[in-house]
Amino acid sequence: MSEIAKYRICLGIGDILLLAGWFKTKNYSGILVVSLDIIKIYRNNSMPYLNFILRLIKEFMPQFSIEFTDEIEQIISINNFIDNVKYEDLKLTLPGDDELNLDYVVLFTKYRLDDEESRIHLKNNIPELIKIISTLKHKIVLLGEREISDNYETINHKVSTLYESLKPYTYLDLTEKELINFPSWKTFSRDVQIIKNAKCVIGFGLGGNLCMSISFARKLIFFTETSSYKIIKCLSTDLSSTLTFDIDVFRNAINNLE
Repeated sequence: MSEIAKYRICLGIGDILLLAGWFKTKNYSGILVVSLDIIKIYRNNSMPYLNFILRLIKEFMPQFSIEFTDEIEQIISINNFIDNVKYEDLKLTLPGDDELNLDYVVLFTKYRLDDEESRIHLKNNIPELIKIISTLKHKIVLLGEREISDNYETINHKVSTLYESLKPYTYLDLTEKELINFPSWKTFSRDVQIIKNAKCVIGFGLGGNLCMSISFARKLIFFTETSSYKIIKCLSTDLSSTLTFDIDVFRNAINNLE
């Protein structure tokens, strides 16, 4: 009798979504090991967050059972599995409205980067990025957080929000005051439908907003560092979307958005 495969996974929402797409494409199954210490340390022991990710796993990885542990060692993410990947390898679906080609774009408020040099590069370009966003021809639906909660992850990654800078250019503001420690399935499922029906999703940096866009959006334009993570490096070569840390490339992608 063959041993059932076990995967001790990262518990970020974006990590789970990307793994779900890859596991579906490659027909993985087995046991997902969920570390309760990750919830305790990284998410202030938020039970709403734990319940949310358990529902996320049930929805997108029903072929797996779940096992709990208090250990954090040997945690895996999508980068443990891929050498080459395309957007279609990671796509997910959530039951809801039929796809419509509506004349709006989604813009995310939250951003994070994992090294100081990249953070400085993004920060120095924020005035120009906002100026570029102000030229968009399409209506903007704003998603994400107005405020960033304190926990180990947000402090360590220096997560921030551009809400106040982006708000003046917004047609429809669907942001929430706070989502990181207390995600809502109702908000998540609503946002998925908005993302998949948008002409494009625009954002900055890494993290769950980028992963969510990879999973559900038809097109992406993200101003983000592309060399540190294998998956982002692979996807940045796919011409169907734009992942770039070059302000001129970002500007051209926005200007050419039809």
